[in-house]
Formats: sequence, C-alpha cells, structure tokens
Amino acid sequence: QNLEEKLEENRQLKPLRVHIFKLVTDYLSSIKVDYFIYGGTALSVYREGGKMIEHDSDTDVAILETDFARAVKSLADIFFPPLKKVTW
Repeated sequence: QNLEEKLEENRQLKPLRVHIFKLVTDYLSSIKVDYFIYGGTALSVYREGGKMIEHDSDTDVAILETDFARAVKSLADIFFPPLKKVTW
C-alpha cells in the first residue's frame, strides 16, 4: 500500500475506530475501571486538538495492571460464562 491508499483507508475506517473506542471506554467506565490514552492517540489530543492523526491507524487505550483481572473477569462473565469458575 502506498501512503495515499493508507490515508484513504484510515479515513474510511475512522468512524468505526471512533465507535469502537466509545464502546470500550463506556464499558470500562460502567465497570468502574479507569483508562487512559497513550501513544499516537495521546499525541493527537495534545497536538491535533483531539482529532485523530491522519496516518495513525489505531487507537491506544490502556488500563492499570491492578484493574486488569477485574476487567477480564467482567468480560469473561459476559462472553465465556464457564470461566466464572476460574479464581482470579
């Protein structure tokens, strides 16, 4: 892929990436897990006034390691009910 093709692909996928970002952050908020942005996503907030960097093709979201087990357990309860037996 050349740069112009990559930029066009990013433009087309941006609404989907924004939607998934909102789903993830809303879910983390609903289970009271703090999250933060980093990498190119944080740079775009700082440098681009919140707009996604044109050539960036991902969204960088992280949670603290201390919240990881709780977040995974919450997702497991939804998507993999047999894992409820696992001790976290």
